[in-house]
Amino acid sequence: MKNELFNSTFEMELRVAMLLFAGEAHPFSLERILAMDFIACYSKNFGFSDYNLHGDNSFMYGELSRRRGLIKEAIGPLVYRGIVEAKINRGYLYQITDIGKDYIASLESEYSKEYRKI
Repeated sequence: MKNELFNSTFEMELRVAMLLFAGEAHPFSLERILAMDFIACYSKNFGFSDYNLHGDNSFMYGELSRRRGLIKEAIGPLVYRGIVEAKINRGYLYQITDIGKDYIASLESEYSKEYRKI
């Protein structure tokens, strides 16, 4: 089995944690995480940036189903490791923890800085 970094559960774990870090004041549902991640990755198409973090892609909407599955796979390990907290309020809501804040604040790549900025 080949280990892949891109389009992997690990990559989605990082993006979910970064997204929740940026919106730390409010817990997000899975659907909101999906929408906000998609917008962040394709921010140019939504008028938030001069370029898309994931490049220009005419088939970007085709990624939504796979991305939803990756987010579902990513949330469990994040909760297990104490990076994200799950709350129940008419469904599950997710929020970054203090451990998660420290973890994300330590990331220094250009990608992570741009993602959090968007």
